[in-house]
Amino acid sequence: MATNSKIRLRKDGKQIQFLLNGDFDGSMAMQLIGMIHDNWMKGITIVIDTTDLKQLYPFGVEVFQNRLPAAIKKPQNCRYIGSNSALFRLN
Repeated sequence: MATNSKIRLRKDGKQIQFLLNGDFDGSMAMQLIGMIHDNWMKGITIVIDTTDLKQLYPFGVEVFQNRLPAAIKKPQNCRYIGSNSALFRLN
């Protein structure tokens, strides 16, 4: 993961928000997938906040879109917010 990148967590009951900061590359994508999977397995709704991303590398977005399990991709399980959210929306 780029040295200027980090993922912060904000928990609120049965919802966890992942606040992405810095550059979104392949390494950050894999870290985020692991964190999402660990929390989703506990029945927690996932919210991904993309507001503070500075640069999105196409490879990072592709890794995220292709490796996130299908069950998690459902809108009722995973929501995207922030200025870069459209790039993360999965079909």
